[in-house]
Amino acid sequence: MRVHEDYRIMALSIRFLARLLANDDRHHAPLFSQLHTNYMGILHFILDNVFNEEALMRLSCIEALEQIVIYNLGAKWFLESNKSHQIVAKCFDDSSTYVTVTASKLLLTIINNCSLFAKLSLTTNWKNTETQDALMDSLITSLDLFNKINQFAFDSSVDIRRRLEALQIIWELVNSRTNNAIEFIKQGHLLNRLNVLLTDPDRNIRARANDILCIVLDWVPDPISLFKRSGSLDTKDSVTETLNYIINDFVFPLWNTDSSFEMITMAVNKILKNLNIFGTIMCISKSYLRMVHLKS
Repeated sequence: MRVHEDYRIMALSIRFLARLLANDDRHHAPLFSQLHTNYMGILHFILDNVFNEEALMRLSCIEALEQIVIYNLGAKWFLESNKSHQIVAKCFDDSSTYVTVTASKLLLTIINNCSLFAKLSLTTNWKNTETQDALMDSLITSLDLFNKINQFAFDSSVDIRRRLEALQIIWELVNSRTNNAIEFIKQGHLLNRLNVLLTDPDRNIRARANDILCIVLDWVPDPISLFKRSGSLDTKDSVTETLNYIINDFVFPLWNTDSSFEMITMAVNKILKNLNIFGTIMCISKSYLRMVHLKS
């Protein structure tokens, strides 16, 4: 298949195909089945042009793959292409920010369509996900995903661009607000050192870390399970313990960092809105007195 002289037309066509795939029947997948049976050349074209020199072409092809991997047949084809790890790795190493964001969404789609991170008590409808599970397991192993995300996000010696790309993956995970994404974060311990990033010398790193914290506090029922390696509360009073943990591990370290302290205020306000008001007032009072004492 030859690429048209104006790559934008081909890129638009691939993005249109992605939209069609997004609206295909999830169970029978007639459109993808047609592609796989009669138009394999189109699928090969998509794979090859993920590495096109034009960012728009790369982005368009990854958008199509994001829809393809939802289907068992699509996930099987993607896994057997032997290019899945190279493509998902674009989360970290593409020259275009738009492409890295799109690759992060592809990874998120794979995570949300497998059962490796599903809580059995909450997901009684998981069926026939063996192919997606195999794809996810392959990516974790071949890319060393958990270690790579942690290294890029938290190692201050890593290039800022790569650190932001790793934080973009974490942001996509928490913003998806799915159980699978949360379990992926827990298994990889991806937020155990989030408080460190809130005092990072780079303003963009601090801002992204604060965005992640705000989302977690806005909807995760047990945020401590993401922040603590033990993954559980130490007491039965989850309200007081959660607030104490946020104040002690996130707010206190920022006390002498004015710019960062301003950024954390919004995140703390979010958790306060969801806590018992009496317990919150008592906890804040004690913490405030302790903060003043330490300051003096």
